Amino acid sequence: MNLKEPRQKKKDDVLAYHVRQAFSPEDNITPEQAHEIGKKLVELFTKGKHEYVITTHVDKKHTHNHIIFNSTTIDCARKFNNYYNSSSTIRKISDRLCRENNLSVVEPKAQKGQHYKEWQEDKKGGNCKSNLKGY
Repeated sequence: MNLKEPRQKKKDDVLAYHVRQAFSPEDNITPEQAHEIGKKLVELFTKGKHEYVITTHVDKKHTHNHIIFNSTTIDCARKFNNYYNSSSTIRKISDRLCRENNLSVVEPKAQKGQHYKEWQEDKKGGNCKSNLKGY
């Protein structure tokens, strides 16, 4: 095995990434099934190049996984590239795995959501955009 020289740690380096994967309470998924789907998700998303830890929880109404994966590859040669749409990619993989296992998937809403600042102003009643939209 030919290992490259390890990357040098920088001051603001991200050490790991955290992904949560939740399943519908109506799906009656077992913790073992949820855990296996979580393993497939992280393996596909990281292409098997990053170490990870998965915990599967049943302490809520819904079974869910916490997936934490190392930001540095196993051979210490590269860092994970947290690109703009990485969360969308994770969702697509998770949705595909859920469909393959006959589990429900949350369908995206047709309309676009608000920015957090707009939502805050809406709650206070001071959002001009909401007044113009007529709601």
